[in-house]
This record gives sequence, C-alpha cells and structure tokens, in this order.
Amino acid sequence: KKKKKKLLIVEEPSPEENMPVPTPPPTQQQQPQQQPQQQVDVIPPTTSVEFTMRLMECLYRQSREEKGKESLHQFIMSIKPSAMTKLCANNVEAEHILPVARALHQESDRTVAAFKRLRAMLVSNRADIALKFLSVEERTELHAIALSIGEQAKKKNAKSLPPEAIDTFVNSLSI
Repeated sequence: KKKKKKLLIVEEPSPEENMPVPTPPPTQQQQPQQQPQQQVDVIPPTTSVEFTMRLMECLYRQSREEKGKESLHQFIMSIKPSAMTKLCANNVEAEHILPVARALHQESDRTVAAFKRLRAMLVSNRADIALKFLSVEERTELHAIALSIGEQAKKKNAKSLPPEAIDTFVNSLSI
C-alpha cells in the first residue's frame, strides 16, 4: 500500500490584519489611580529546604529594600507554629534568629501567634547551639524582643498560651 502524503496549506493573514490598531493616549481622567497595597497571601513552605531558601531570600530582600521587612514578617506569620519547629529543625543559624525575632515583633494584632512562632523556632533542634553564637548584645536584644512580645501576648489572655509558659520561655533566653 502506498501512503498518501497530506499537504497542509496555511493561509497567511493580509498585511492589514497584522497591523496593530492605534489607541489614543489616555487622558487625565482615564489615568488609573493607584490602589492601596493589599496584603498578599503567602503560601507557607512545606520542607525545611524550601523554608531555608525562602528565609534567605527574604533576608536578602530585607537588606536591599524597605519592603523586605514586611515580606519577612508575612513569610514567618504564614507558617503554623507546629510546622515552624519541624521546618527550623537543624536549620536555625545565628544570623537568622534576630531578623526573624524583629519581624515577629512588628506584629501588633496576633501577638500570641507571633510569640508561639518565636518560641517554636527557638526550641527546635539545634537552636540552642545557634543561640550560643549570638553576642551578648544580640542575646540581650533577643531577650527584650521576646519579653515585649510575651507581655503583649499576656494581655490577650489566650487559653492556649498561659502566662507561666511565656515567663518560662522568656527567662530561658536571659543571659
């Protein structure tokens, strides 16, 4: 049997169809007004490698631009405290601790959640080793931040976070 060859014919559009339609320049009334910036939902990381990479990205952005501080805050607050311990296990570095604590200190509404995330990060595996690499000044600042977040969290009277647990954790950070 002989196979028949099929010929495909493609019609090219006429030159008039390819020409873009000119649009008039926008007038003053048509100029789009800037919308207030909306908070973007951040998808939390699922693996410790992804957590570390995204944390490093946020820290890099934070050092380069003002919006980086907000992105670090949103990233950390997107992670559940129970997941934070697992994601931080064996990945907490001394240079990560203070920027994360400062970002959590920005939280004014969800202070209980911020405190739980800070505590989860600092009780994860090997976090105690990372804490030893902090200078006295850094350790003092970390203690002050934890104390401030803890005091704000106490005012919320959350049943899931008794005041004794806050005091115990904050005292464990003192020098």
